[in-house]
Amino acid sequence: MKPLTLLPWLALCLKLVTADDLAQDQVCMSACQEALQSLTFNDTSIETDPYAAQCTNIFRVKSTYAYAEYYCQPSDVAPGFAYLNEDCEQYGGVTMPPYLIISNMTRATISQLRHVTVYDLLSGESLAEVVLPSATLFGLAYRTIDIWAYEVSAHHLYSRVMYIFWGIVVSVGMGGRILSFSGTIATSRVASDLEESSPTGSFKRLTYQQMMRNWYRRHVVLPANFNFYTLKPSKWYTVPPRIQSATIFSFVFINVVLCSINYHAFKGNMYYNDIYTQRWRYIADRTGIIAIANLSMIWLFGTHNNFLLWITGWDFATFNNFHRWVARVATLEAIVHAIAYTVLRARHVKIFEGEYNGYIWPCVAIWSFDRFLRIARIIALNVKFWNVKANVTCSPGSNVVRFEVPHSSGFLKPKAGCYYYIYTFNDLRFWESHRFTLASYMRAGSRLQSSPSVAHLSDSTILKVAIESITPVSKEDDLNPTPTQTASTSTLSFLIRPYDGFTSRLQKAAVRANSASPPAVCIMRVLVEGPYGEGLSLRHFQHVLFIAGGTGITIPLSQISIRGQQTMPRIPMSIIWAVRERAFFDDVCNRELNSITDLQVDAYITGSKMEGEPDCARPVGDSIRVQHERPDVAATVLEAAAEGGVLMRGKTALVVCGPSSMTSEAKAALLKAIGQKGNLLDVEFFEESFSW
Repeated sequence: MKPLTLLPWLALCLKLVTADDLAQDQVCMSACQEALQSLTFNDTSIETDPYAAQCTNIFRVKSTYAYAEYYCQPSDVAPGFAYLNEDCEQYGGVTMPPYLIISNMTRATISQLRHVTVYDLLSGESLAEVVLPSATLFGLAYRTIDIWAYEVSAHHLYSRVMYIFWGIVVSVGMGGRILSFSGTIATSRVASDLEESSPTGSFKRLTYQQMMRNWYRRHVVLPANFNFYTLKPSKWYTVPPRIQSATIFSFVFINVVLCSINYHAFKGNMYYNDIYTQRWRYIADRTGIIAIANLSMIWLFGTHNNFLLWITGWDFATFNNFHRWVARVATLEAIVHAIAYTVLRARHVKIFEGEYNGYIWPCVAIWSFDRFLRIARIIALNVKFWNVKANVTCSPGSNVVRFEVPHSSGFLKPKAGCYYYIYTFNDLRFWESHRFTLASYMRAGSRLQSSPSVAHLSDSTILKVAIESITPVSKEDDLNPTPTQTASTSTLSFLIRPYDGFTSRLQKAAVRANSASPPAVCIMRVLVEGPYGEGLSLRHFQHVLFIAGGTGITIPLSQISIRGQQTMPRIPMSIIWAVRERAFFDDVCNRELNSITDLQVDAYITGSKMEGEPDCARPVGDSIRVQHERPDVAATVLEAAAEGGVLMRGKTALVVCGPSSMTSEAKAALLKAIGQKGNLLDVEFFEESFSW
């Protein structure tokens, strides 16, 4: 399927042109004018503007026409004259005399005119007659104009390659999503048929399509670039998965190649005296134009409402990687562009003169579209968006902030694994938005579970505490309890690990409120924008295994929460959760996992052990077991893939949300399991990244 049929906007981008574009049939007459450019003619024009005088000086104009009549093809005269006359109207505000002013001059008459050479260009002689440049001078002028037109055309052609490249990438993504969707439906039908004949729902061999999908995952999607360890993060960077890395490498390689080829410099160029200057000018233009062409991709990949997310099904982290790498490449190209013009000592402001608006307007359209949808999401979530108040609490010892926001509208319902952007009016940096994944959703009318850290507080003790600067609160606010205290309001809950900046300020505000006398809950006035993300659709699977680290538990918790609001059949789920703080584990058990009985949770407390706590695994509830050690992720995956393990129970989803090291271990183990079980294992791998 062609990219242009999939991305109509790409067709518009491919038509981007500027005023510098010069058609082949306009080159000859432009060369005629250029050959005479350095000659001085007696001024017969009444125009004071130099450009206007050049367009109306009768000796210069007649010489140009005679030159064209003698050297150019008849078919080149009309388009060449139109091009020169358009320049005169645009830059000089005048119209050139008609071409008929030389109608009385024959080819023989023209050949008798005085021939000027390259040496006449340097003499400074003032001419008061119609002249004919020599063939040598015409050759230099023609080659100068022809190469300049070629270079300008190449600059813009190569810039359009950026759109074609990403059009192909998105087309592949769309094709993959269509195949995945059709494969999922086919697999569901096969599984349903087999479940009817088998009490366990398992089957012995996959279909041909499933085997091909397994091969594709094993060799393309799941592996790291070179080995297992490349997925582990360095101090400042994490290597993307193989397929993303291949895409990024291809993009960088194409940019490097296109910025390095087809520079034609020659001695005698009438624009630039030496080859050194010519090459720097071509490099400056090439890198600048390709850099500005990349801007629309930077804007699109980095927006909240990137429609490519919707049509490809890729996650935000994928396009975030693309966004960063396109920005890096464009920045380097802009730096080279600036260095080149510094070497040339030239002043360059064409981008501010509107010459490249064809590349800028798509950025404006993308920005406007994104801002419109962002505002619409804010209003759709809470109609009275200016009066949304969130509860912010932090249980002692948990090192996790619980952020609860009322949700008054049912127009945009949350999905499992979706995320929201949160703005806080109480913060000094109120314009900043911060992304958080939904942990749980409580619909209006549901029974509320009290948190141990705030259950003892009465309504009268709720204090209004702000971050950094305290915002005054009216008496009306004091008399009305926060919406999250009533079952009549739906609530969005987020679990936030505090680090630096905003999350650290959240934690300090919550702790400060809880340390007050009497203890209080921190109340913040917020804007909430969302939901975003496709979420994980797990309804076509026979079993789901979650492996989570720390606040990565939000992914399975959101699945459990959203599942509780629906009437669809329950899918068996298992959770492996590594958590550092026992207080955090207890808080989640008392809240989100308080009444869950249809799933198995194995919690691994990796922090310090409580006094008297046994080392061995022990049950906390009907379906929750806890032990003090680090989980062996690889062993867990391999055990699940063993005969009778959860990964062998029909079509299974393996969802990992945690540090990069945890994801790497799970991927490596799954690859090993696929290699061992071959066509007996039908597992879909999902990675929820912390790299936002």
